Amino acid sequence: MLFVSSDAALQDLEFILPVIYEYARAGSQVELLILHAPRMQHQQFFVQLAERIADRVLYGWRAFDPMPEFLLNRLYDDQFLTAPRNLLGRVYENLAHPLALRSGLSGWRRRGLQAALKRWMQGAHAVFQSHKPEPKTPYNPVMLIDAAAREAGAPLVGYPVAVSAFHGAIAERIADYDLTVLIAPEQAEAFAAQRGLGVLAGGAPKFEAAWRARVNAEWDAFVGEDKPHIPPGKRVILIAMKNDTSFLFNHMDFQQVNREMVESLRGPDVFLVLKPHPRQSMEQVRAVMAGIPAEEYLIDFAPLTYWCARADEVVTLFSGAAVDGLAEGRPPTLYWPMCDAYRDAMADGRIPGFYTSADSDGRIQCQFDAYARVVTEAPLMLEPVDPAPYVAAFTHTFNPEGSAARIRLAVEALPRP
Repeated sequence: MLFVSSDAALQDLEFILPVIYEYARAGSQVELLILHAPRMQHQQFFVQLAERIADRVLYGWRAFDPMPEFLLNRLYDDQFLTAPRNLLGRVYENLAHPLALRSGLSGWRRRGLQAALKRWMQGAHAVFQSHKPEPKTPYNPVMLIDAAAREAGAPLVGYPVAVSAFHGAIAERIADYDLTVLIAPEQAEAFAAQRGLGVLAGGAPKFEAAWRARVNAEWDAFVGEDKPHIPPGKRVILIAMKNDTSFLFNHMDFQQVNREMVESLRGPDVFLVLKPHPRQSMEQVRAVMAGIPAEEYLIDFAPLTYWCARADEVVTLFSGAAVDGLAEGRPPTLYWPMCDAYRDAMADGRIPGFYTSADSDGRIQCQFDAYARVVTEAPLMLEPVDPAPYVAAFTHTFNPEGSAARIRLAVEALPRP
């Protein structure tokens, strides 16, 4: 039996669901604990997909006691202290959201969590947990899950977000696991050099062809007769949007940047498909599209793989969505207009080096440079792109085919107490 915990962030679920599917096909029983409630239609779809694959899906809310744990952890989180909008948004999700209130009143309290975790993990051959940094306070659900796994004698396996192309120093962002699953060989080599613990370059299971086909078929069933209509004869441009509470927009104006991007892409032969980020404020998206005729665009929550297979062009802001089109052979254009305030924030260290860096010539780079045509100056102009070098870089880094099986076999080989 396999036990998996996830906070239901879409990046977590998109990585681990094809692995759960692989275990299920191999005859293993899988139980999934979701600590966060799904917030948008896109996430609800992936949670529903999890329910169709896993043997049992359990629901909680953080440590089932959201107020103290949430506040204590965020007081130690520099990213949230420097991004008040993120903090306020998470306060709502943890305290005022109806599902948060329901779980808080349900009687599932910390005093019962250890016993519940112990019961759930009995007989577990491995416990998967999405990567987390070492907790800065003992009042943390990550530590409770870790302790329950150790008591059950199950190896603890850390898994990454669905798309991470970063090759730098990542060990400080990841707690200790019996096996740390990363995506790229360079990531695994860097981690092993820094930490010296068990590590696997597993690839990116979400991009396996068989899994993409499964997701698309499930999405068709999920929406039923409500499939979106695309006007015939139009060139479809997919815009994968960036979360408006991202650190990126602490130093840029979300509505201005997105409106400039949309205006540069509009045309009589163009139909725009906007794919909101899972934590996107829809009020912000509607403000961006205000005044644009409704027949020119569609806002849709289908999985990226669905629209990447149907779009003629893929455009994204600074996001992991930059590489999704490559699974379908479509090199994306990444729009990253760096204003003076953004450059100053980088120089001052207010933009995490995990996301961006400057080379020896002072040129600013992002972790997706190898996988997309990057445009850093407005206005955005689409140009023909040779897909070959981008697809080759994608295949090397994300190595999707057979990745779920590689992860399962590596976990099965771990020693048990």
